[in-house]
Amino acid sequence: MTLTREQWLEERKKGIGGSDSAAVLGLSKWKSPYQVWCDKKGCNPSEGSDNAGLFWGRTLEPVIRQHYSDVTGYSVAETEIFFMPGYDYIFATVDGLVIEDPERILEIKTARTAEGWGEPGTDQIPVEYICQCQHYMMVYNRRITDVAVLIGGSDFRIYHVEASENIQRHMLREYASFWQKVKDNIPPEPRCFDDVMRRFCESTQTEITASPYIHLLAEQMKTAKEQIVSLENLCEDLKTKIAAFMGENEVLTSNDRTLATWKYGKPRQYFDKNRLLAEHPEIFEKYNKQTVPTRTFLIK
Repeated sequence: MTLTREQWLEERKKGIGGSDSAAVLGLSKWKSPYQVWCDKKGCNPSEGSDNAGLFWGRTLEPVIRQHYSDVTGYSVAETEIFFMPGYDYIFATVDGLVIEDPERILEIKTARTAEGWGEPGTDQIPVEYICQCQHYMMVYNRRITDVAVLIGGSDFRIYHVEASENIQRHMLREYASFWQKVKDNIPPEPRCFDDVMRRFCESTQTEITASPYIHLLAEQMKTAKEQIVSLENLCEDLKTKIAAFMGENEVLTSNDRTLATWKYGKPRQYFDKNRLLAEHPEIFEKYNKQTVPTRTFLIK
């Protein structure tokens, strides 16, 4: 039975999937272990939300799958969600299983640019996708993943990632630790300020005394902010002197190299809300919306 997207999202809460792998391992630049934990606990309202990248990735997937078959001669079988034998909390939803080669998996990607992608035919792909491939091969007990990627809408490439027992053993250890936290309702430690904001979005208007370590961190942050201000003031002073030297000239060069430019940009458009409020207050009030207040962190 083919799952709807809503059913698939519900199934994903039951375990760790390939797209969770890098985040659970702390290797994702998009998501933290805590955010994945929130997804699994159903306390992340944005989980499952769509965007243009996800939409076009799904839309182009059949096209890329067919082109992969045309290029390689392999037939590809589409799959549904599959849980790893012996592990009821580890699953995979792969883009395809190669029929002619029982050791091979197909993973399909789209990318805006070639950043992070090396020479075709190698395993030089972004680390998040390395984790995903190792996850899929571990779940299906296969030895190689072909990564078919369409870059910039016109650059088609195929990469090859081989299974690594060392990586997969590490995954299993980290997965077990993470999933135990899910079952015990113990959130992972925050790794970024966004994690802290999600976890402690409410305040109690109370005080807490700093430990010696936290006191030291606060002093270090205060010093760092003062250094930032000092550097910003230095940059402003340097900019003033360089721009004064350039005068009416648009380009500053040295030894056939451009050092700086000072040109007109495109006119900036802005919405004059004060005028709208003065001339049409009823329209202003109709469309004026307030955001939900959030806690603001300040170092004193």
